[in-house]
Amino acid sequence: MPLLDDPVVARIAPFAVLLLSSLLAGAMFTRPDSGYPLRVLAMGGAVFLFWKAYRAEICKVDPLPPLAGALVAAVWLAVRAGGDPVSASGLIGPMSHGLLIAWACFRVFGTVALVPYIEEMFFRGYLLHRLNFGGAAGKLTALALTSLLFGSLHDTIWLASASGVVFGLLALRREKVFDAVVAHASANALIAAWAVSTGDWSVI
Repeated sequence: MPLLDDPVVARIAPFAVLLLSSLLAGAMFTRPDSGYPLRVLAMGGAVFLFWKAYRAEICKVDPLPPLAGALVAAVWLAVRAGGDPVSASGLIGPMSHGLLIAWACFRVFGTVALVPYIEEMFFRGYLLHRLNFGGAAGKLTALALTSLLFGSLHDTIWLASASGVVFGLLALRREKVFDAVVAHASANALIAAWAVSTGDWSVI
């Protein structure tokens, strides 16, 4: 099978790009968030390369994944919002108004469109099945481990881990990882909308 058509590679390689781009942004920029547009370009390129394999995962979804995503967003905002707000310029430093808008567009696009696809394809599309050794115990073990690993990528580990449980249950419900992608994207879209409308980017 050609490498770019391999569904296993398609689940792992873009996630590796996500991690590597995060490390490079931290090494190259005094304020790592200012390098987010470059991260979006790298992640977008990875998704584009493997789009043929990704496209096969797209399926019709019912109302549950978006509703679950809305619930995740509501809990996330209830926990994360309300503190000291952090503006975009507070994350990336002083920039012209036009550059701030461009950065915000990259941040929202990456948060809503790219990160959910890449993370769900790895955690729920690949790792959840690899760690499942069979039966109810296997599913629960895989769900717990993948959720904890997913949570470890975020500042609020317990909150992100709980979100990972929701996404994992959705993926297991119909054996469709796209359900988890939709829920994750829905949650991130609502959180990003909050960040844009309030100017508080600390919630993302």
